[in-house]
Amino acid sequence: YILEGYEKEEVYNIVDEFMEKNYEGYIRGKWEDFIYKMIETIMGLKRLNPIIDVDKVSITKNEWDKIIELNDKRLEKVAFVLLVYKKVLDKKGNTHDYTVGNELMDILQEAVGNRKQENKVLFGELKKIGYIDNVKSCDGIGITINYCDYESEDKIIIEDFDKIIHYYNEVKFGWKYRKCENKECNKWFRVRKTDTKSKKCKKCQVEENKKKTR
Repeated sequence: YILEGYEKEEVYNIVDEFMEKNYEGYIRGKWEDFIYKMIETIMGLKRLNPIIDVDKVSITKNEWDKIIELNDKRLEKVAFVLLVYKKVLDKKGNTHDYTVGNELMDILQEAVGNRKQENKVLFGELKKIGYIDNVKSCDGIGITINYCDYESEDKIIIEDFDKIIHYYNEVKFGWKYRKCENKECNKWFRVRKTDTKSKKCKKCQVEENKKKTR
C-alpha cells in the first residue's frame, strides 16, 4: 500500500482492520504505536530509496577497513549506512557520482537510532576528514562518498534491508540477531552467541507465556 502511494493514516486503517479481523486478542491500544512505527520506517525507506527492489549488496574488505579507521562508533555507523545506500543506488542504475540525496535524517535514524538535529554534525565530521563531499544537483543536495572500493573481496553481504545496522554490529562486535517467528511481529532481536533456541523476541515470548498460563 505504501508503494502504491497510500498516506500513513490510510495504511494504518487498513492494517488495523486486517488485524481486528484476523488476529485473535488484538487490542488496538497495545498495537497502535508499533504499527505506526513500522509504517514510518517503511515510508522512510521508500523516500530514501525503494530498497526492497534490490536483492543484495556487498561491502568490501577495504571499505570496511576504511570505516573502522574512523575509530568512533557513531561515525562508523553513519559511514556504514551511507555506503549501503550508495551500493543500492548503484544496483538500481544510478548514473550520478553522488548518492543519498537530501534524506539525511532517515540515515541518522537507521545509523544512530534517532533524528536529533545535533547528530547532523556527524556528516560534517565525515566531510572534514574527506570521507564525503556535498554536491548540488537538480534533486537538491547530494553526497559524494569517497571511500567506495570495488576491487577488494567482499567482507559483508547484505540481503535483508530491515535494520541494516545489525550487519555492522555483527561484524564489529560479534553480536547475533534473529528474526521473531511471530509473523505479525517479524522484527529482529538480539540473542546470546550460544543461544540456539530463542525463536521469538522478548515481547512476543512474554505474550506466548501468558497464553499458556491462562
